Amino acid sequence: MVYETGIPRLQSWECQLIKRVIGDAIDGGTRTPKKVYQRVRPYVYFGERTCSTQEDDDKHVNSGSYPSGHSSYGYLLALILSEINPSNQDEIYKLGIKYGYNRVVCGFHWQSDVEMGRRIAAYVNARLHADKDFMTALANAKAEFAAAKK
Repeated sequence: MVYETGIPRLQSWECQLIKRVIGDAIDGGTRTPKKVYQRVRPYVYFGERTCSTQEDDDKHVNSGSYPSGHSSYGYLLALILSEINPSNQDEIYKLGIKYGYNRVVCGFHWQSDVEMGRRIAAYVNARLHADKDFMTALANAKAEFAAAKK
């Protein structure tokens, strides 16, 4: 199945990988350091609002900013999706990096939060590649994506 834009729709294995990635990025790398460092978020430090909703600001006001879970998730997803679709890896990497940097622009994170999030993503990605179940799901996602492009 292909969207009108020509981009193949996500199927079962790809969805399984994407759902798993957020947990791996957060639980596998950013949750513990956030609790340890409890770094104040920029918008809290400066007494300003973010570009998000008041509800979102209130939800994050007492959570640590370092390292960025969103950056870790975005970059980890980019690393994995670029393996599934290597012909578009440059664009995928750029979007993964941009996803994290948008958190700086919006006021949720400091630059170093985002940089560490990307480092954590690389670490988690390496760990995932040593996991048999992940590698099976990745191989199936690659095959499914290749079949969807035809």
